[in-house]
Amino acid sequence: MATIAGPRSQAGIISFYDAPEKGHLFNPKIFLVAVLVFSIIIIVLDHFATVG
Repeated sequence: MATIAGPRSQAGIISFYDAPEKGHLFNPKIFLVAVLVFSIIIIVLDHFATVG
Protein backbone atom coordinates (compact mmCIF):
# COMPACT_ATOMS: atom_id res chain seq x y z
CA MET A 1 0.00 0.00 0.00
CA ALA A 2 1.55 3.30 -1.10
CA THR A 3 1.36 6.33 1.11
CA ILE A 4 1.15 9.88 -0.11
CA ALA A 5 3.92 12.16 1.10
CA GLY A 6 2.60 15.28 2.76
CA PRO A 7 4.14 18.46 4.07
CA ARG A 8 5.42 16.61 7.13
CA SER A 9 7.97 14.70 5.01
CA GLN A 10 9.40 17.93 3.60
CA ALA A 11 10.02 19.53 7.00
CA GLY A 12 13.63 18.30 6.99
CA ILE A 13 14.38 20.13 3.75
CA ILE A 14 12.84 23.36 4.99
CA SER A 15 14.70 23.22 8.29
CA PHE A 16 17.93 22.42 6.41
CA TYR A 17 17.74 25.63 4.40
CA ASP A 18 16.64 27.68 7.40
CA ALA A 19 19.57 26.47 9.52
CA PRO A 20 21.89 29.24 10.68
CA GLU A 21 25.24 29.56 8.95
CA LYS A 22 28.02 28.12 11.08
CA GLY A 23 30.84 28.36 8.54
CA HIS A 24 33.35 31.14 8.12
CA LEU A 25 31.94 33.92 5.99
CA PHE A 26 34.43 35.74 3.78
CA ASN A 27 34.28 38.96 1.85
CA PRO A 28 33.47 38.34 -1.84
CA LYS A 29 35.91 41.10 -2.83
CA ILE A 30 38.79 39.12 -1.33
CA PHE A 31 37.77 36.07 -3.35
CA LEU A 32 37.52 38.14 -6.54
CA VAL A 33 40.96 39.67 -6.01
CA ALA A 34 42.46 36.24 -5.29
CA VAL A 35 40.99 34.83 -8.51
CA LEU A 36 42.27 37.78 -10.53
CA VAL A 37 45.76 37.53 -9.02
CA PHE A 38 45.85 33.78 -9.66
CA SER A 39 44.73 34.32 -13.26
CA ILE A 40 47.41 36.95 -13.84
CA ILE A 41 50.09 34.66 -12.41
CA ILE A 42 48.98 31.82 -14.70
CA ILE A 43 48.98 34.11 -17.76
CA VAL A 44 52.47 35.45 -16.94
CA LEU A 45 53.86 31.96 -16.34
CA ASP A 46 52.31 30.74 -19.58
CA HIS A 47 53.85 33.67 -21.44
CA PHE A 48 57.34 32.92 -20.08
CA ALA A 49 56.92 29.22 -20.87
CA THR A 50 56.12 29.90 -24.52
CA VAL A 51 58.82 32.59 -24.98
CA GLY A 52 61.68 30.44 -23.68
